[in-house]
Amino acid sequence: MGPRQKKEIEADPETVKLIKIKKAQQRMAEQEERRRLMQEESERRRLQRNRERQEPIRTYATAQEAQRYIPKPGNFARKRGARN
Repeated sequence: MGPRQKKEIEADPETVKLIKIKKAQQRMAEQEERRRLMQEESERRRLQRNRERQEPIRTYATAQEAQRYIPKPGNFARKRGARN
């Protein structure tokens, strides 16, 4: 028998139970922390993507100027020589 098994047999069953509960709680707390960090990271990335999407529009003085740079539907196909 290994020292660990012997130690558990000698220990009070109630103490062993409490230790197991404490370890389980610690594991759950660590999982919760990891989940929270992952959520924060994905939220940060989402906000960054939204900012990046809005940046080009903000750089133009007016919506009319911005229209010049937004391709109209159908123009792309005509430039490529596609037949409709």
